[in-house]
Amino acid sequence: DYLPARVSVEPLHNELNLVVQVSNFNYSAGGLWDYIKLGPHKQVQSAWIKNIGIDFFIAGSFFLIGIYFLVIFFYFNNRPASLYFSFFCMLLAIRPLVTDELAILYITNWNWQLIKHVEFISLYLSVPVLSLFSYELFPKEFPKKILHIILLASMPFVLLAILASPFIFRYALKPFQVIMLLTAIFGLYVYINAVRNKRPGSIYFLTGFCILFIAIINDILYNSLLIQSVNLVYFALFILIIS
Repeated sequence: DYLPARVSVEPLHNELNLVVQVSNFNYSAGGLWDYIKLGPHKQVQSAWIKNIGIDFFIAGSFFLIGIYFLVIFFYFNNRPASLYFSFFCMLLAIRPLVTDELAILYITNWNWQLIKHVEFISLYLSVPVLSLFSYELFPKEFPKKILHIILLASMPFVLLAILASPFIFRYALKPFQVIMLLTAIFGLYVYINAVRNKRPGSIYFLTGFCILFIAIINDILYNSLLIQSVNLVYFALFILIIS
């Protein structure tokens, strides 16, 4: 069973020994993906319900925002930026359902491999889609040649996540994180130039993107279990959307 487990235990003579048996011969990130948390049954149950509720709230919020920008694209301005941003929000709506508490399993019966395909496809598509959105916003600051490089660099990862097994495409995550960081650094350069050139709304996008850049670094380190923190990318993206 790959669902996060909640186990009730009773200490014997005020002593509790935890033995975790983990075997991992195939998947590079198998086994425990978070810290073991201890507490009273009601407290643990309450925290689990809260986490599930937050995941559905985040997914629903980004889905509605995506629908909103899709309506704007079709009925108002027909600008590609609105379409790209709508698609980006849809990708964000998927991710909280297929990570952490795997909330998607409470409304579907997806198997583990399908969940991993959706998780990695949504991640690998996020960089090229956000790059297309940034290019449409500030085409004079975002060279088209760089856009093509980002798209070409991202597409092999997307195809790998679609066609290959999770046991294979999981190894592409670290190289993709490098591409993600390089793209984010270039994005900062684009938004800074847009502010210098006094493009409309650029200062708000720069502020939101700086917060997003910090959140991306935090989440990469946190998901690699290198620091104790929480996922901040959704909070940062809310700020970016508001900006």
